[in-house]
Amino acid sequence: MFPALASRSVARMLAYLLILAVLTSIPVVYFAGKSERPKFSAAGEIFSSSFGKSIVYNGSFVPEKDPDKARTVLFPGFGKVFYFPSAPAKLPEKSEYADLDYLCVWTPGRISFACRGAGEDWVVNTFDASKISFSTAHGADELFKFTPAGVADNANSFTISSESLFEDIYTAWQIREFASHAAAIFILPLIYALFLLVVLRFSFAKVTPEKSWFAWWKCGVYSAFPGALIVTAVTILNIDYLSFNTVYMSATMTYGLFAVMRFEIWKNPESYKKYHEQQ
Repeated sequence: MFPALASRSVARMLAYLLILAVLTSIPVVYFAGKSERPKFSAAGEIFSSSFGKSIVYNGSFVPEKDPDKARTVLFPGFGKVFYFPSAPAKLPEKSEYADLDYLCVWTPGRISFACRGAGEDWVVNTFDASKISFSTAHGADELFKFTPAGVADNANSFTISSESLFEDIYTAWQIREFASHAAAIFILPLIYALFLLVVLRFSFAKVTPEKSWFAWWKCGVYSAFPGALIVTAVTILNIDYLSFNTVYMSATMTYGLFAVMRFEIWKNPESYKKYHEQQ
């Protein structure tokens, strides 16, 4: 099938890859949601018991319960909320959030929910008076920037229910999981296929490079399709000791080398027959 696939346009190849990325991301979000949803629900209940059932905004975000009391609330297996009604004398020690997957920093002018990304990076979902925004922060120090209250305006005051807030957070988490998995499934094969070209260039003496490099690259991309299914299963099963990138690249390279060699045999069956007879 690879000679036929390699003759197709790049646009069609990218369309197939996009469909694959979307289809594999749906079960990832579904199964991850089944394991993570109880954590969000439990966190919402702890939040309501600690801060009240609603957040009131009238120039500043204040909890229904004890609005002038600074406090840190732990969500077991989830993260922490750091509430600062006024500028803190010092920032929390790194040890207070070093092992957290999620944290929330609540100041009068802004509420920021963050989940840990790669390395020291955090993916941040921010609520302020006018909008909800998404960003990334390098290091948690950026998250603890104190945002003072704005000008009180009864016409623009509103109330956010704690329950609906955590529903929004859960939805944002689902979007993030879907987008990150789909982006990885779509983008990485384009890179792995280039690695395949390097391996072919320096490893195989019997391939015919004339006018074949681009066809080989497309073979490499199509070879990632089985690997995408394998790495999706690894993600769903949450097998920690198997790295996403390692599994995806290994499967792609292994199948890609096989596909290219079969492609070469298809192009030059007689020369391969003679080569093996000589061996």
